Amino acid sequence: FDDKDYALPILENAVTAAPAFAKKYFLETQPIFRTLKKSSNTAVQTILSIDKKMGKSTNAYVLLDAIENNQLTIESANEIGKEQYAYLKTMLNIRKKKEPLAEHSLEAELVVNALKYVRVVNDLHNEPDNIRFAIVDSFNAAELYTLMVYSEEEIFTSTFNGCFKRLLAKLDSTNGYEFIQQMGENRFRAFIKMAASYGKLDQFLATMKPEQQQQLMVKFASNLELDENDIEQAVEVADAFGSISDSSLLNLLRTTIKSEYKRVDAQNSKRGKVIYGLLSNLFAGDGLFKDEWFSGIAAKYQLPPLDKVNFENLFRRNRHNIWQMYFYDDEDGDASFKTFLAVFKDPNWQIFDYPHYVKIASKSGALVTIYANKPKSEYIGQPQIEKLLDSLKQEPDVMVHRGHSYYAYKTIEKIHSNTAVFILGSCGGYNSLKGIFERSPNVSVVASKQIGTMFVNNPLIKLLAEDIRNFKDINWYSTWSDLETTVKSNKQAYERFLDYIPPHKNLGALFIRAYNRMTEE
Repeated sequence: FDDKDYALPILENAVTAAPAFAKKYFLETQPIFRTLKKSSNTAVQTILSIDKKMGKSTNAYVLLDAIENNQLTIESANEIGKEQYAYLKTMLNIRKKKEPLAEHSLEAELVVNALKYVRVVNDLHNEPDNIRFAIVDSFNAAELYTLMVYSEEEIFTSTFNGCFKRLLAKLDSTNGYEFIQQMGENRFRAFIKMAASYGKLDQFLATMKPEQQQQLMVKFASNLELDENDIEQAVEVADAFGSISDSSLLNLLRTTIKSEYKRVDAQNSKRGKVIYGLLSNLFAGDGLFKDEWFSGIAAKYQLPPLDKVNFENLFRRNRHNIWQMYFYDDEDGDASFKTFLAVFKDPNWQIFDYPHYVKIASKSGALVTIYANKPKSEYIGQPQIEKLLDSLKQEPDVMVHRGHSYYAYKTIEKIHSNTAVFILGSCGGYNSLKGIFERSPNVSVVASKQIGTMFVNNPLIKLLAEDIRNFKDINWYSTWSDLETTVKSNKQAYERFLDYIPPHKNLGALFIRAYNRMTEE
């Protein structure tokens, strides 16, 4: 549509939001580039100047807001972008603003740079704290906060706890409420959700006055329908609800959600009513509060059951139950694969070894076949299994991701509409869950707050496979109880088990599934 009169304003909006992505189109043969050259928008002209002066490899595009507001020159932004800590600090200062230029690129780069530090601390989890946290010990409170909220899908519990402890120490005379305001309230719902999840919310709220605590938590649960692009903010609230045990805090959230529902109802906001109707349902079923109003709302905005997968659904497409496991060639892939195979060396199962993958088949009971690529054959084994299943006109009923969360998107892309169970052997953050449910609306998702461990994944996989082989439904309550009994004797495994979220307790997943269904209706 380069000849349309709306082409230029659309491109101006897109390019000033995501210049680091747009730069790949800055070629003389590109109609996008030719159209942008006609722009009189000063930010677009600055972006084109960055391209002309520094080329495409510079990080100056991400610092557009500071350049445009005369805080940096293109040359100084280019130099800052070469030094990791200075670059992070500069991005953080820009991000404190509401809706800065290059916001999309800024968000993406903050995730990348936060993870560079967090992965170092994660990898040193067996070292004493003075060694483990040395890389972030000089960070101020704002920088520590940024690391935490932008690494949500990978940060270990112990890494979060260590950064949180240092954040509180660095607050000095500033209280938590003032600090959140200084941060421009950027990702504050994610921070509250994470603090609640890791049992630190009470400590954070204790840094502020009682009236500020109330203001912050009311703000946390208010105006959730205003984010037009997605429901991520509402999911943060739903997730936090499952981790908050303080009855006075729950009562405040309950009152806020009730008044917010009445507000969006008066405005006839369909989106708002679905969001607050579903959140109200969480309170109707928590057993702490008896209120007819919440019961009435719950009847209108019902949540789907997540506690069971019927046996029939595990055989819906195929004449037998098919699994596909995706292993990746990372540092523990080979060890995970070997221990996984060992679990199935018993009389009820037979292992067939091929050059790039294995097939495990049940020898008695229901027909169950598990395919798994070998970790060092990621690029050959996975396509071979997919090609084989295509030729048999079969799709996996159960899928398992075994690897770091930065590989998760590769596995998520392979989910089919009839996949009944998906075990995400790494953190299931909002973006992962959203992608999963877009592909398979009724799938049961097992996730972890941090990178999964073979000491939990393997017994879980065996429990599920045995239940299916024995013609049983998957009952997540009993499966989780059995899994807990299995891993409890291993202290390290049990600590990691506590970070796993089963489908029936994943309120974020529950909310996304219900929201998708109701908005489609």
